[in-house]
Amino acid sequence: MAWEDIWTDITNGGNQRWKSGEQETIVYDYIEKQGVISDGMKILVPLAGDSHFVPHLWSKGHAVAANEMVPLAVETLKSLCGESHVWEVEHVKLGSKKHSTEHLTIHECSVFDLDIPAGTFDLIYDKDAFGALEIADRSEYLKLMHRLLKVGGYVALLCRYREDKDRLAGPPFHIDADMVVNEFWTEERGYQLICEEHSILPSAMPNSSLQLFLLQKIKD
Repeated sequence: MAWEDIWTDITNGGNQRWKSGEQETIVYDYIEKQGVISDGMKILVPLAGDSHFVPHLWSKGHAVAANEMVPLAVETLKSLCGESHVWEVEHVKLGSKKHSTEHLTIHECSVFDLDIPAGTFDLIYDKDAFGALEIADRSEYLKLMHRLLKVGGYVALLCRYREDKDRLAGPPFHIDADMVVNEFWTEERGYQLICEEHSILPSAMPNSSLQLFLLQKIKD
C-alpha cells in the first residue's frame, strides 16, 4: 500500500497503525531532563507525518523544520498547529512545496530533496523515520542527516524493537542498540551515545516496543 493510501485510511478512521496511543510529549520531557534542550533551538523532524511533536516543539519556542511528502499528512500537521496561523506556500520545484509560518516550516517533498544548508540544526528528532525507510536508502539518509546536523548537535532516535528481531520484516524495521552504535551512528562516523531508554512509549504494533536513543555529533 502506498503512503498516500495509508494516510487516507488513517484519517478516515481505519487502522491507526503506529499512531495509536503514542504520546510524544513524553519524549520531549525525557530529552529535556538530559540537559540538551536550550531556548530557541533549530530542530528538524524528518518524515514527520502528523507528529504531535512538531506543534509541541513549536509551542516551546523552537524553530522547527518538518519534512513530509504526503499532502494529506501535511494538511493534518498544519491543522494541529491551530487554525489562526497564516501559512505562506511556496512551490519550490516540481512536486515540492514549502509551507511556512512563524518559526515553523514544513517541507512537502521527499526527504532526499531537502534543500537546507549544512550544519543548520541543533537537534534532529527521528520519529522512526529511519526505521520506515527502505533498507537500501539508509546510507544516503545517514549522510544527509549528518550533513544537516551541526557539530555538537543531537539526534533523538525513536525506533522499534521487534521481539522476533527480524531485520528484514518491515517497515517499520527492527532497530536495536547494537545496530545503532555499531552500524549506523558509530564513533567512526562522529557520534557518541548519550543515553538510551527502552519502552519509552507504548507501541501500537504488537510484539514490539519503542526505544529512544540520544546521540551527539562530536565531529564532521
